[in-house]
Amino acid sequence: MTYKILNKIRFKKLILFSIVYLFSNTLILSQSLQQIKESGKIRVAFTESSLNSVNYKFAFEFAKFLNVEMEVVPVKWEETFSNDGVIPNNFQTTPRINYVPDALRKADFICGTIYQYEWRKKFFDYAGILQLSDLLIVPSDSENLRSYEDLKGLTIAFLENTSYETHIEAINNRIGGGINFVKTKSEKESIDLLKKAEVDGYITIAYNALETIKVSKDFKIAFPVAPIKNAGWAVKKGNTELRNEINNFFETIKGNGKLNELFTKQYDIDYNTYYEIISSYSQTQNVTTLQRDLDEIIESGKLIVALRDRLMVYNKDKKQFNTYLAEEFAKFIDVELEIKYTPYFSKYFENANGEELKDSSYTPEWFNYFDVACEIIIPLESRQKKVNIIPFIPYAQVVIGRKNVKINSLNDLKKFRGVTSKGSAQEVILIDNNINNYYFTEGNNFLRDISSGKADYAIGSDAVFQINEYSNLEAKFVIGQVGKDGWAIKKNQPKLRRKILEFIDYAKKNGILDKYFKIQTGMKFKSTENYLTVLQETYQPGVFPFVFYGTKEGLPQEDVLAIFQDKDNYMWFGTHSGAVKYNGREMKVYDKTKGFYSNSVFDIAQDKDGTMFFTTLDGVSILENNKINNIFTGFSFRKIFIDFKGNKWFFGDDGIAKYSFDGDERMLNKENLNLPRKVYSLTMSNQGITYIASKEGLFSLDNEFKVHKISREPSYYVFIDEDNQMWISTISGIHIVDLNNYDEQGLGKNINEQLNLPKNDIVKSIVQTKNGIIWFISDAKIFQLITLEQKPIIYDENVGLMKQRILSFAKDKEENFWIGYSGGIQKLTNKSLRLLYPEVINSYISSIIEDSKNRIWLSMNKHVYVLKEKLENFTESFNHDEKSYVVSKLPNGNIIIASNMGLYEIDVDKLKIINKNIFKKPLQHLENIFVSSQNELFLLTGLVGNIYYLENFKSEPVTLSNNSTSLVYQLVEYDDMIVGGNKTG
Repeated sequence: MTYKILNKIRFKKLILFSIVYLFSNTLILSQSLQQIKESGKIRVAFTESSLNSVNYKFAFEFAKFLNVEMEVVPVKWEETFSNDGVIPNNFQTTPRINYVPDALRKADFICGTIYQYEWRKKFFDYAGILQLSDLLIVPSDSENLRSYEDLKGLTIAFLENTSYETHIEAINNRIGGGINFVKTKSEKESIDLLKKAEVDGYITIAYNALETIKVSKDFKIAFPVAPIKNAGWAVKKGNTELRNEINNFFETIKGNGKLNELFTKQYDIDYNTYYEIISSYSQTQNVTTLQRDLDEIIESGKLIVALRDRLMVYNKDKKQFNTYLAEEFAKFIDVELEIKYTPYFSKYFENANGEELKDSSYTPEWFNYFDVACEIIIPLESRQKKVNIIPFIPYAQVVIGRKNVKINSLNDLKKFRGVTSKGSAQEVILIDNNINNYYFTEGNNFLRDISSGKADYAIGSDAVFQINEYSNLEAKFVIGQVGKDGWAIKKNQPKLRRKILEFIDYAKKNGILDKYFKIQTGMKFKSTENYLTVLQETYQPGVFPFVFYGTKEGLPQEDVLAIFQDKDNYMWFGTHSGAVKYNGREMKVYDKTKGFYSNSVFDIAQDKDGTMFFTTLDGVSILENNKINNIFTGFSFRKIFIDFKGNKWFFGDDGIAKYSFDGDERMLNKENLNLPRKVYSLTMSNQGITYIASKEGLFSLDNEFKVHKISREPSYYVFIDEDNQMWISTISGIHIVDLNNYDEQGLGKNINEQLNLPKNDIVKSIVQTKNGIIWFISDAKIFQLITLEQKPIIYDENVGLMKQRILSFAKDKEENFWIGYSGGIQKLTNKSLRLLYPEVINSYISSIIEDSKNRIWLSMNKHVYVLKEKLENFTESFNHDEKSYVVSKLPNGNIIIASNMGLYEIDVDKLKIINKNIFKKPLQHLENIFVSSQNELFLLTGLVGNIYYLENFKSEPVTLSNNSTSLVYQLVEYDDMIVGGNKTG
């Protein structure tokens, strides 16, 4: 009886609980990703502080990413954790307390900087993770706080029930107490208390701290009260698709530069620099000595820098790049500059005994005599154990030699005499590759010694910028990847490090780096990394791994006449079957059925208001607010130019039309008969002079509407770059003029011979990308020009371009190349990758192994290839019935090859077969081979389901086959066991 009653009570409780649970869930408005897209609206919860932070911009961009509207849902911070307005006692530590918080019942996600703590994962999932820290804000005129001990006796405000409270309490306990706390209900209340001087400081998250010091010079950041942690947005638990989409969005904006762009708009500093700065703040508490940091430098009125007599660093007769920068940094912190001359490079890393101990950590003796080494120091691990290196100058290790010396690889260097600097990163490369025929001198002498024949080669990180001064020298190849070198300071100078980072960011934005780097090298600073990357890519064998888009991928027609990326990062393609909008997943077509007058779209552009323009065979179509309007119908236009006033110029076979910013439509050829009719290109100078390239020659149109014929030579393109230079493509080649000193007499200097451009390739288009690089596009080639001092890089069929006429070209914000042809689109996403030997290696590769001699072994179904200097078919002489080859390494370092018919051991030194085991009967198709530490062999068949076991090389295979062996493609050795896995476990 008791049992029945007890169960009835439990049953009633269960029913009651179920009703409450169901009722509670009816209040939850959090939508799935599919529901959000169907409704066309996403509800985003913001606290007051997050509304004013960069999070609002992120959320707005995310809504655009989904192509939906954003609805702002204001919430209080407490609602992130409250349940029906109540935060239960011990909600953080009691596992059984979990529910959907109030904020996620009102919105689809919470957009804020919510620190990632394990206990919070009971209530929501995290998405869009970025790095943050809690910072202490104090008045600008307050004394500098050097450590947590200085907080004793101060009154600090912070928002209650946040990580701020947790962190400041921990600090208070650590220093033995003495900090006075004021808990507030909002961030605004904390700020107001500081403004009224009722507290000595307040704690806030890094985003809010940046906003505060940007808005008011009355405050400054003291130091962090917490280490750098992950923080992100909150999504209802189980809403996996929305969480994944937010993560995808953040990966996208990191990749295409939008994250940095939004951060800069909000805080006047990009995200990468911000992260470096909070990293340097986070080191503040590690200061243990009384050496000079930023405060002491400013107090003394003098910055002491170390410079060495070297290219790019210092020269008494000709000022170098780093000397200019040192002077600018001294101005930036408003102090005088003093220079300490460094006699030789290795002195930077010597201890008090004059020794450089590679693997030891110590402060080098020389660093006690200056504040900053304004050098070009490569951040090797051994150096970073001793000092803080602040890398910002792009570099690559380039092998430079005379043109008549055949050097194609590191192995070739052993045949020749090299020159390097003692203790340099270049010497380390030579030592690591067992190259010992070289001598030492200063870097300034490298090119001179090579040119004269004293040396055959050098490895240089910056000498490559000076090659043009020596006509008999050239870059041979690049070793490794493009990196960054830079200045160095002591480990106990966090504030100085932070200020240097701020200066570098300032110098980038204000053209200081570009100015001085161009004086030194002839190219802008922002172009250098791209130049070195291109140099590296140029000397790699193989072709680029292009991605192809055609009708199968959604194009309505494969003549791609125009390629354009809009402000929201969507790609647009113009074809003879309409304009195509591509979001990375699907293509949407705009054509006659949507309101265009013609399906042939020749060019696409967008004005600053977001309105889209399309030139067609029958006028111009305008897409604005999802509505299409057509103007200049009856005329055919090929191209669009939008000037700095917002006027749109359309031109092509029927002359020039102008659509003014106020909507006025004019056919200019009817108003001025001196204008050419067949127009290929048009541009405008800063003074408002319009330059026109046409079949009849090059023309100018001034502000009074007067036409001047500059040249009768047929001109195909005219373009003005960011340095106010005009580039003109004619039938005789490329010409360049400086518009600052141009009297419109002639075409300027022909640079075809200087750049070694082919005479029969007429350039039909000229483009400059945001990194300052100029691109020439002809019918069959694309030329990438970094500087007039170096030959352009050529992209043609030798690197994988289609053997079709190039109709269009664009480089998007993610650095992808898009090339349109009469046959589809090629997209190049990663120029550091190469397809090697595509004609030979054209089937499935089962395994890739590198042996101790740096050879690469590739196994395929019918052959095994070896790659070192060239590709060789190692199994060419094997039995033709053998197939499904796999390859691995034996514990003794030799190579083992297995096929369906036997095993072969290859002596890695002599490349000879020294052992073989021919099976009594053929095996089934092999996918992989595993060799245990005990020389046991396992041959895997994957889908077939068999694993062949051989106790040793001479054994006959034993077949293992059951449910556990199917779909096993890989084995590992762990704790004396051989372990594999498939979908069953």
